Amino acid sequence: MTVKSHPKSKFTPEEDIKLNRIVQSMKTIDWNSVSNKMGNRNPRQCKDRWTKYLCPNINMKKFTLQEDIDLLELYDQFGPKWVLISKCFNNRSDVAIKSRFMVLKRRGMDLKYLKEIRNNKRKPSDILVKGRKTKIIDPRAILNESVELPPPSDFENLFDCDDLFDFEFNTFE
Repeated sequence: MTVKSHPKSKFTPEEDIKLNRIVQSMKTIDWNSVSNKMGNRNPRQCKDRWTKYLCPNINMKKFTLQEDIDLLELYDQFGPKWVLISKCFNNRSDVAIKSRFMVLKRRGMDLKYLKEIRNNKRKPSDILVKGRKTKIIDPRAILNESVELPPPSDFENLFDCDDLFDFEFNTFE
C-alpha cells in the first residue's frame, strides 16, 4: 500500500455519493480497497465517514426528550466515554451523542430540568444563554404532545424549535 498525503478537509457531497456507491457495491468492506477507489482519502477517513455519518443504519432522527434524559444520565455515570454511551442508543453514532450532549449543555438543559418537563412538573422558563435572556421551547411540543406554550416575549429568540432539537452532523467533520 502506498502512503498518500491526506490533508484534513470536509467530504464533499460528490465524495459522499462516491463512497456510498463503493461501499454498497462490496459484499465485505475492505477499507484499504475503498480508499484506493476513492483516490484521495485514506482508509480511516473512509471508515469514519461511513460508520459515523453515511451508513443507512444510523439513526438520523431528532433526539427525543427521553433520549436527552438518558444521555445526561449515562454521562453522569460514565463521563465522556462517547463510544460506550452510544452503544446504549438505537444506532446513534458516538459523534452524534457527543454533539447532542454539547448542545444540551450549551442550552442549559440539565437532567433535573428535562425530568421536570417530562413529568409535567415544570414549564420551560426564562434562562440565560450567552448573557441574553431567552425562552426555551418546550420539548414536548416537538413530540406532538399537547402543550400550551407561553406567549411571545419581548426578548430575542436566539434559537427556534427546529434549531433546539435538530442535529448538525457536519459539526465535527
